[in-house]
Amino acid sequence: MSTFNTEGMKQRKTAAPVQSNGQSKQHTEAKMPVKQERDHPAGPIKHGGPMQAIRILVFGLFFVTSCLL
Repeated sequence: MSTFNTEGMKQRKTAAPVQSNGQSKQHTEAKMPVKQERDHPAGPIKHGGPMQAIRILVFGLFFVTSCLL
């Protein structure tokens, strides 16, 4: 049993392909290179683990001193 009243509801139609000079254009997705799943949107890693550890320690020191003052 449905609890929603769907009377008068219509489903949207899908978009028609773009026509240019009687020919349909292909989607731009087909022309784009396929990215690997491991590729990150920000690009390759710029700093390694030691720099990350230093950042964590400095942030912790900042946080503790700001709480004490």
